[in-house]
Amino acid sequence: MNNRNNINSVITKKTNRGFSLVETLFYLAILVLILIVIGNTLYVISNSQERVNSARSIEQAASLSLDNIIRNLRMSKNLLNNSIFNENFSVLSIEKEDGENILFFVENGRLYFGVGEVVEPLTSNDIAVTRFEVHLLETPFSIAVKIEIDIESQMKDRTVSQTFYSTTLLRGSYMGK
Repeated sequence: MNNRNNINSVITKKTNRGFSLVETLFYLAILVLILIVIGNTLYVISNSQERVNSARSIEQAASLSLDNIIRNLRMSKNLLNNSIFNENFSVLSIEKEDGENILFFVENGRLYFGVGEVVEPLTSNDIAVTRFEVHLLETPFSIAVKIEIDIESQMKDRTVSQTFYSTTLLRGSYMGK
């Protein structure tokens, strides 16, 4: 009977014992590794999302700005004398067919569009126009304007910058002077 109690107590001791210190440290190490992988993945996803948003805002600003400038150039009668060409921050001043004057210029990193006395920004505050260069291209048969715009966006740890180009002929200039 005494022997039987000893066997039961040995069986009970073996089944009731917890994890050893080595097992606990091993499981803790595995848990830490899993948490590091999850944390790193979340960081990469967040950083990628920020880059995508930055690139999207740059592309939208460039598209809106260039479309507006090109549309107005195509509807223009001629370029005005107060235009400044071949500079990092050029000024483009055009006269439309209806006699309305339109002005494009950069101030404090934003591209502006002016019609008469009304001036509105074409770009938002979250991006900066670092170069707005306008080149006049004249031939005996036509007048064209080439536009170069550098736009950048500031991220947490870096700056993303892109350059955009467009060229268009002025309306009626290709028919000869």
